Amino acid sequence: MNGRKSKINQFFFLWTFFSLLWIIFGYFANATKEIHMALIFERLRFGAVSIFFIFAYFFSLFFYQKQKTYTLLNVFVVISCLFFLFLSIFTNLIIKEGLIKSWGIEVIFGKGIFS
Repeated sequence: MNGRKSKINQFFFLWTFFSLLWIIFGYFANATKEIHMALIFERLRFGAVSIFFIFAYFFSLFFYQKQKTYTLLNVFVVISCLFFLFLSIFTNLIIKEGLIKSWGIEVIFGKGIFS
């Protein structure tokens, strides 16, 4: 478990890095007064969350069950998260638009979010 080359340490680092991006993009989305920039940051925030889940999954897999491999589940997790990343950043299905309010940005979700 020690060292930079340990898979569990690498997954933990990347998990932490993308959680930090999630927070930073959320901060900048609420700090800007330009709707265009706020939407870009919100989309990047949702994209960072999808990558965050990939590394959280693999960290938990290596942390709890080093010996087992779930090849089909691993592929499903990666593909579904990358698909959500694509939808979040490049389409209006997740984030349709936003409104600048006095407290920050209010996100209007698209048809890809079920509420």
